[in-house]
Amino acid sequence: MSFLHLISALVGNFPYLCSMEILNIKDDEHKTQMAFWNIEEPLSFFSSHLKNISIPEYKSERRKLEFAATRFLLQELVSDFPFHAIEKNEKGKPYIKDNPFYFSISHSFPYVGVAISEEQSIGLDLQIYERKISRLQDKFLGKKEQELSQSEIEKITLLWSGKEAAYKWYGEGFMDFKEHMQFIDWKEEMDYIRLIMDFNHPEMQKKLQLQGKMEKDFAWASTTIFKL
Repeated sequence: MSFLHLISALVGNFPYLCSMEILNIKDDEHKTQMAFWNIEEPLSFFSSHLKNISIPEYKSERRKLEFAATRFLLQELVSDFPFHAIEKNEKGKPYIKDNPFYFSISHSFPYVGVAISEEQSIGLDLQIYERKISRLQDKFLGKKEQELSQSEIEKITLLWSGKEAAYKWYGEGFMDFKEHMQFIDWKEEMDYIRLIMDFNHPEMQKKLQLQGKMEKDFAWASTTIFKL
C-alpha cells in the first residue's frame, strides 16, 4: 500500500488513492506544500497520470520511478505545474523561470518527497536509514554535532538530511558539509525536531532553522518550518 504524507497550504485531492494516509496542514505564513510517497506502483501508474511531461530513457528502472514519482507529486500539489519552464542556474540548482514559487525534490528509494513554496527558496531532503552512515559521520559531522546525534542511526540520518536540505536551499555551488554547515542545537517539539544551524559559507553567514522528523523508515528535513 502506498502512502502519502502531505503538509500543505491547500487541501490535496487524490481520487485514485483512497487507502493512503493523508495529513493536511494549512500553513498561511509560508504558503508551502510538502508531500512524501512510498513507491510501490509500476512505472505505468505514474506515466498514465503525468501530463505534459515524458519520462527520460534512463537505463535504471529505479531512476525512472523516482523521476516519475516526484513529478507526479509536484503535479498533484500544483495541477498545472510548469515542467516546461524548469531551468538550472549556473551552479545546477533547478528553478522555474518567471513563475512565483520555488520547489525542491528528494528521493531515497523507495521513498520520494517534494516541497513547494510560493514565497522563498526551499530545501527538502529525505534519507532512508542505513547502518553505514555511522561509519561515515566523521566526514560531515563535527564532534559537537555527534554529541547531538548520540551515535544513533536515525539521528545521524536526520542531521545528514538537514545539511542536504540547507545545501539545496542555498543552491550556489560547493559547500563543505562539515565546515560550512554546523548544527548547534536540537530541540524536540511536540511533533517534530527543530534544528538550529550555523550556516557559514564564505558568501553567506546566518543562523538557519530547519524542521525535521524521524519517520519509521526514513528521516526528512526542510528549511521551512511547517506548523504540524
